[in-house]
Amino acid sequence: MIQKSIKEDYHQDPGQYFQNLLKQLHTTYAQNISDWATCKTPDESTYLACSTAWIEEDAQINCASAYIDENGDRLTKKTKFNMCDKYQNTRKLIVEQRILQGAVRLATVLNKIAQSSDENGTYRLNRCFN
Repeated sequence: MIQKSIKEDYHQDPGQYFQNLLKQLHTTYAQNISDWATCKTPDESTYLACSTAWIEEDAQINCASAYIDENGDRLTKKTKFNMCDKYQNTRKLIVEQRILQGAVRLATVLNKIAQSSDENGTYRLNRCFN
């Protein structure tokens, strides 16, 4: 889906696609950044718990959109699936939003790791990943 978009919408230039994602992040999704970076678990320092919550969120979104065909029918192992234009066009925004959410969340985790370094510059990963 992303490759098709880069090829058809961005003249085979991944840099243009990336610039568009950044523009979306700073405009369309600017108000969501702090929410995406927040760990919705009681212990925000335990990023294993955060990643589990984010995986559960992703599974819910997939069940509600990715695993439903262009006619609204649930996909199963027996379903013959064709990723037609209608399917791609209706899922493209969701995919791009999830890419941006993942980027914000990865940046948040990396910032937490960097902040947890001791005076000697040694990273204490066990502090973030219990």
